[in-house]
Amino acid sequence: MALTLPTGIVWVAPIGEITGYGNVSRNLLRSLDLLNIPVHLVPIGRHEKEIGEEDRLFLERVNKPIEAIGEKPVLIIHAQPDTFPLIHFEGISFAKKIGITIFETDRIPPAWVEWCNAMDEIWLPSQFNMETFSRSGVDRDKLKLVPYSIQSEKYNQSFRPYPFHEAVKSFKFLYTCAFVYRKGIDLLVRAFCEEFSADEDVSLVLKIYVPSWHPHVDLPSLIRSYIPDLTNHPHIELIQDKIPIDDLLSLYHSSDCYVSTDRANGWGMPCMEMMAMGKPAITINWSGSTEFMKETNSFLIEPEAELEEVDVVLQQTLPGFYQGHQWAKVTTGNVRRTLREAYEDQEKRERIAKQARLDIEQKYSARAVADIIRSILDGTALNSGTASNQPYSLAWEGPVADIHSLAKVNRNIIRYLSSHSHIELTIGAFRPPFTQGTLTADVTVSHQYPPNFTVPVSKHWIVMQPWEFGSLPTAWYAPMKYWVDQVWVYSNYNKECYVRSGLDEHKIKVIPLGVDEHIFHPEVEPLALDVPAGFRFLFVGGTIWRKGVDLLIQAYTEEFRQDEDVSLIVKDFGTQSFYKGATSTAFLTAAAEAANSPHIVYMEQEYTEREMASLYKACDCLVHAYRGEGFGLPIIEAMACGIPVILPDKGPSADFCSADTAYLVDSTEVATIQPAIGSVPILSDVWWINTDLGALRRAMRYAFENRDEIKATGERASRKILNEYTWRHTADKAREAIEQLIHAHDPKT
Repeated sequence: MALTLPTGIVWVAPIGEITGYGNVSRNLLRSLDLLNIPVHLVPIGRHEKEIGEEDRLFLERVNKPIEAIGEKPVLIIHAQPDTFPLIHFEGISFAKKIGITIFETDRIPPAWVEWCNAMDEIWLPSQFNMETFSRSGVDRDKLKLVPYSIQSEKYNQSFRPYPFHEAVKSFKFLYTCAFVYRKGIDLLVRAFCEEFSADEDVSLVLKIYVPSWHPHVDLPSLIRSYIPDLTNHPHIELIQDKIPIDDLLSLYHSSDCYVSTDRANGWGMPCMEMMAMGKPAITINWSGSTEFMKETNSFLIEPEAELEEVDVVLQQTLPGFYQGHQWAKVTTGNVRRTLREAYEDQEKRERIAKQARLDIEQKYSARAVADIIRSILDGTALNSGTASNQPYSLAWEGPVADIHSLAKVNRNIIRYLSSHSHIELTIGAFRPPFTQGTLTADVTVSHQYPPNFTVPVSKHWIVMQPWEFGSLPTAWYAPMKYWVDQVWVYSNYNKECYVRSGLDEHKIKVIPLGVDEHIFHPEVEPLALDVPAGFRFLFVGGTIWRKGVDLLIQAYTEEFRQDEDVSLIVKDFGTQSFYKGATSTAFLTAAAEAANSPHIVYMEQEYTEREMASLYKACDCLVHAYRGEGFGLPIIEAMACGIPVILPDKGPSADFCSADTAYLVDSTEVATIQPAIGSVPILSDVWWINTDLGALRRAMRYAFENRDEIKATGERASRKILNEYTWRHTADKAREAIEQLIHAHDPKT
């Protein structure tokens, strides 16, 4: 059973440092900030001015007094595990104690095992660390996968050029790191000098700082010792000074390709930052960075098949950490080949850089990681030891290229499921029924209309199918009751239709739909419309009877006068495709042209998703008096953009709307006995939602006259949708349902 979110969090971490731990900690706090959980900060370590004013002000804003964390707080310590037993708070009873940490080699220090097992949970950023910690003796059930987040929008802007010395060449490889032996600076310098000549237009820029535990390192001399021929080598630029964050971002942006030769990488935040900028990055294909760096978005240096002992200097100076450990064995030849390819193949650089930016924005933004943290804190995440880590094949059948909502749902769920390396995904398109032997998969999900009840060749079969009008079609009943393993619906209202039709409620899973938060959000620029600039109501959807557009027109024309500063925009869908011949085009055109009626604009042109977001933003209130609806994507898209909505108080929107986030209008359920919906025979009675006309008029008048209040309602609605109803939420619920189905039928369980 899902738990509730904690009342507050005490966060112990080096939040003021420019180290990796400090940078990661501030980014994770930004994800927590989106969950609206009070956080009390306990800094450890130094406070360094180089973190920048923006981060300093952010930390001040999120830091709440200890009294604000409530009665059921969680303690989170982000540090090396030797810190865990040192943190105590008198008088506070924590609901849970969580450690966040990382390690780079093939195992963890032996002393860490006991400290980690003493915590309730350990959050790790990569599958690599999930394996190394578990293999070293940490209880697998305590391990939770929480990837590092990034302020992706921070890197997607213009930056001033970095003031390089004149000797720096046009093409610049960049490596930024602390001076630690595992960072492979020796490997990179040797490979660069062996591969490139002094007369090639390329430089290697090394931004390296020497940590306090290496105070006597003469870095320039050490780097010179790595150069094979001091009389003739390509240009190397060394930057040793600490620089403010703005200068570091300028350095990133002014470089052409990031390269990391870290033999054992905990994560690789600089790689991630450069990728978020749309810059190509190189890394060794081993350890933590492989969580987000793949062949499709990075240049990968292949290591040798066998590992090698950690550098002898590290083993001697830090035996408690590294004695007996191993890391990637990498030859200079493999580094040379990858550097040369990155330098010469401009087309590949541009292609992987574009994909890199997209991947980082979609999978590792503050909001994306906030979703993961929420699922762990409220108990809805699958345990790391269940089938969620086991590979399986998934066939997804249904339209993907069309403009209607079914295809939109398929595209977005597929997009996120395909990011999971343990899912082997076959993407199907709308097609005739397949026959025995054409498809083999562990799980088949079919989402199309009409549904295809030809039994697929797979171990498990899921049908995703909304239904808006009470009793199910007769032809659906037997396959769904006896053949299908799970039925997915969009809302609890949909689920009720299935249960009242006689299906087992345990077979039916609610998979709510979502929005693309990068498109639908409050900062969208409004669309320029040839419509008076007064108050604008909006309807979006196919103008068919079940959408209730006739009721909306009646309420609007009876409530408002022609001389009032108000417009109703009706954005129709599918007039030339899936709703062709069924829409109210003639009725709406006549209404728009009627004398003495308030202003009506009828639109049937097709818009892109971004244009639709701008259309929502150009209006003041969305009204949807539906009679039957599976979910209502336009409703949550408008809400995500900060636009208030007027809706019936029944139906699917009850799942995501309340009096705090929407204007809910009195409605009743109307039922009739009839043999069919159109040409589709049904089991028994039909029911739909009838919105009270007077209540709808009053709600529209209230919105028109209380613009400041409804704007605040729209802002609350946006936070609700963006925090709980994105496509990542949808895909995660779909994945959990699939993996619970697999796990339930696993003979080992």
